[in-house]
Amino acid sequence: MPKTVTVSTAKQLVAAAKKAVSGDIILLAAGNYADVTLHAIKPTGTVTIKSASGLNDVVFGSLSINSSSNLSIQNVDVVRPLRPGETEWTRAATVGGSNNINLVGIHFMGSMNGNRNDDGNGLVITDSNRVTVLNSSFEQFNNASVIGRSSDIIFAGNTISEVREGVNISQVNGALFERNFITKVIPDVTKGDHSDAFQLHSGGAAQNSNDVVFRSNVIISDAQGIFISNGKAAQGSFQQNIVVENNYYEGRSATGIAIYGVRNAVVTGNTLREGDSVGGWSPAIMLGGSSGVSIASNIYSRFLSRGDSPSANVAFGTDNIDVSDRTTGRGVAVASVFSTPLTNTGNINFNSLNPAGSQAVNTAGIGFRAVAGIGGQAGSADALVASYVPQFDINFSAHCFA
Repeated sequence: MPKTVTVSTAKQLVAAAKKAVSGDIILLAAGNYADVTLHAIKPTGTVTIKSASGLNDVVFGSLSINSSSNLSIQNVDVVRPLRPGETEWTRAATVGGSNNINLVGIHFMGSMNGNRNDDGNGLVITDSNRVTVLNSSFEQFNNASVIGRSSDIIFAGNTISEVREGVNISQVNGALFERNFITKVIPDVTKGDHSDAFQLHSGGAAQNSNDVVFRSNVIISDAQGIFISNGKAAQGSFQQNIVVENNYYEGRSATGIAIYGVRNAVVTGNTLREGDSVGGWSPAIMLGGSSGVSIASNIYSRFLSRGDSPSANVAFGTDNIDVSDRTTGRGVAVASVFSTPLTNTGNINFNSLNPAGSQAVNTAGIGFRAVAGIGGQAGSADALVASYVPQFDINFSAHCFA
């Protein structure tokens, strides 16, 4: 019979986890647990480890899950400022060589001293399968999250703020990034950062990612938005079956959405809105070195196709709307598409980001539309996991690619 136990130290937690069987619940009493390492914990079914109160009054100094499976961690804080002598690649939390891991309602925090440039990485996921990160927050890190050499990843309903890079992704087979709210992504210019909210790349190897969806994310930052590339395209390696749909970007980077080195991509229903920062560029959908690309029903300041790296078999919809911008001055009037001022910072009504349109410009079915749950979804942790896990059994991009 499944059982429930309560623990109050990291040592007790590890001991309970080693004995746990499918259906067991380990409740964490409030307090500071220092560093927590769960290694080779492999129950036959899900074991839940969560705050006894559900109030995030449990603090881990770090969290490492390695060679483990079937664990659901809920409603804890992971607070990990760098310690003396540590580098920016130090990790607050790690999931490595593991499968069926759920992280729900986790608050990942760095130094919290107002300076993201003296922090390490947040959550690093490698060589793992079926990992969900839901309703969690990331604040003051180098990279909020790094995900590589893994399959079936769901990253949804999270918030990211005050980081040098949002989510850095490489060599994944099946991933969904949806309903995330990302703001204050700021590069460390002394280190040559070109920061992105989401970056999908090759990871320095001639290996591609496949079946990756970016959906209903809101990005308000002067960093780059959704940057998809493969630096090994010359070696015949291309990102494949990529979907970028119903996302909102507001900022002053030229790269609102970039599609480089991709085979089969759909870019639809996105809004790229020029921010009001001094300097910078008007955000664009950028395309290069790709084939089998559909670009339709988007609102943007600019569209740029790289002449030095041409693309083939591109379907460019007649329903894309080019809005006037400070860089080119071309396009329809901003007021004919947006009725609300720029959002910048503070509490945001995501519905206010929807295009309003006018008699002159019909925006029906074009551009971003707010959905429920951006930056945090309603429902219990268990209910959220139950709603997402079935999606692992289908390709995330199946609605766009047969």
